[in-house]
Amino acid sequence: MVADLLPVFLGLGVFIANAAVRELSTREGSRGPICCAGRDFCRTYGGLRMALCTWVRQQEDLPWKSALRLDAQTAYTGSLRYLERTSDSVFTFESASRPSHRATTLELVRQLASGSPSARVVTLWELRSAQHGSQAAHAVAKCLRDRQPAIRQEAALTLGSYGESARPELAPLMDLLLDEQFSVRSAAATALGVLGHNVDAVLPQLRELLRDPDHVVVASAGFALGNFGAADCPPCPTLVGTQNSLDPL
Repeated sequence: MVADLLPVFLGLGVFIANAAVRELSTREGSRGPICCAGRDFCRTYGGLRMALCTWVRQQEDLPWKSALRLDAQTAYTGSLRYLERTSDSVFTFESASRPSHRATTLELVRQLASGSPSARVVTLWELRSAQHGSQAAHAVAKCLRDRQPAIRQEAALTLGSYGESARPELAPLMDLLLDEQFSVRSAAATALGVLGHNVDAVLPQLRELLRDPDHVVVASAGFALGNFGAADCPPCPTLVGTQNSLDPL
């Protein structure tokens, strides 16, 4: 967090946001902008981080806003409006000036029942350790049914770190294998593969995921089956195609 926000606080954010995109020229002429540092870099730097700094400082729109490229400026404006409307951030003026405190498992469990979506996601990250399993597994499992896909995803991965403590909560975790969001299905498959519980019920559902239309889900299901030692799985065209595309010419 400090490394990400420091350039923005020093006034360099506008340069980083604008430098993330350059024009690609060829013999046939200009092909338009391409992103040099990842497709989301402009949106992240010119949007959320610069808007977050403006919001935390409780400042009005700063004069350098007009210097941003249009894509970064649009992301900045939208992010700032979202923060002003929801205050959905774990980094605030108050939290920046508050002494650090390591919360207990029970305190973290209580935080899961309240707070903004971002705060709950961070709480799930903090709970992602086997030492919290016995006290937190049931509360984390409740988050598997949350309406926010990011919370369902992080809850699945957190539950996957609890070993035996997660065994009573397998049913809702297996339900996520049919979730409408590919990232949630992928996280559920990964968690089930790490846990290795209830083999007879889990393996058939993981094999079904090998036919999923999303390649990330297919890869997660394949790795999970490998963790189960399921060597008798039929070849999956999606996995074979992915592997062939990675083979050297």
